[in-house]
Amino acid sequence: MNINLFFFFVLALIISIYIFFKPLALKEQTFTEMPIFELREFTLHELNTTALTTYMYGATALKYKDRYEVNNFFFIDNAKKYIAKMKADKGIYNDPIVTLHGDIEFVQKDGITFQTQDAIYDKRTKLLRAKGKYLLFKDKNKIIGRDLYYYNEKNIVQSKDIEATYQLKESF
Repeated sequence: MNINLFFFFVLALIISIYIFFKPLALKEQTFTEMPIFELREFTLHELNTTALTTYMYGATALKYKDRYEVNNFFFIDNAKKYIAKMKADKGIYNDPIVTLHGDIEFVQKDGITFQTQDAIYDKRTKLLRAKGKYLLFKDKNKIIGRDLYYYNEKNIVQSKDIEATYQLKESF
């Protein structure tokens, strides 16, 4: 076999490989944020010098640098005069903001309870803001409305499109 023919055959083989066999195209992915760790069936306690200020429980959670993303979220804010308990399908705790999503139930120590689908709670100002429809009740009193602003410590409620049922006390 002629050496020129051999090199021509090798060159033709290399060119056909280059043309017909494309190298594997790898997708580049950019990760903007990775969780530090994952928790399962966890409880978080925040303490100050005098008492327990925050209690948080969840079935699973991802801990990021600045927040917790929790499934089956249960949260108690015990920092001030009024204790607030919150449950939701998913919660994001980015101190002092708690963002709640899905089947939210907010219960206050004095019996005020409300239910909604999306809400944000600020631990510093004790403001709970519910986006969309909500149901608020205490005893036999009931309010249905949209876009709730509830100031926990001041017992002030602001809302739109409300329909209220108020049970008057009987006097004898």
